[in-house]
Amino acid sequence: MHRSTALATLAATVVLALTGCGSTRADSGSQPTTSAPSASTPTSSSPQPRHISTELRKLEDAACGTTAPRPTAEETSSPPATEAVGDQPPNYADNNAYRRALPLKGLSVCRGEVHVKRLTERLKDVPVDKVRVDTELSRLDYGYEVEQLRSVDDTVQFVIGLDGVCVTGTLVPSHRNTIEAHGPYMEGGCVEPAYGH
Repeated sequence: MHRSTALATLAATVVLALTGCGSTRADSGSQPTTSAPSASTPTSSSPQPRHISTELRKLEDAACGTTAPRPTAEETSSPPATEAVGDQPPNYADNNAYRRALPLKGLSVCRGEVHVKRLTERLKDVPVDKVRVDTELSRLDYGYEVEQLRSVDDTVQFVIGLDGVCVTGTLVPSHRNTIEAHGPYMEGGCVEPAYGH
């Protein structure tokens, strides 16, 4: 009796396991059918690209044209090996990869440089005040593109997302401002994530 129950359980397990196998089925016409994604079904889990204003796009087109600049030796060579620092845990770099921004390549390098140059010039004399910086960014057509704007101590920091190009800036009272371009973070978006997966 014990043996027949064990065999019945084993047979049922095998049947259940085999009925779930495969992702295609043959119907009566013996043509395999698969479910194709519909036009309304998103095929990617990545966020939709942000579309920038016509004025900003014209700025980029005037400076960069429609062709990508030739990569420099820096861009074509492999990145330097990172060395362990101090007594960090063995997987520190892996565990903090979400904090790394992706590098800009090709046309995105030019696009980033256009915005960095423009913002560096236009914000150099703006008082380090969150409201004044916000007003100036809006006046320069970046208003809808600002992902983050905050006051930290005596600085104002901003993050702007422009269709795969991120521009971050820190304005300081001495007007030795830091404005730079980079790609989105590995977790997505232009704002450095507080924590990762």
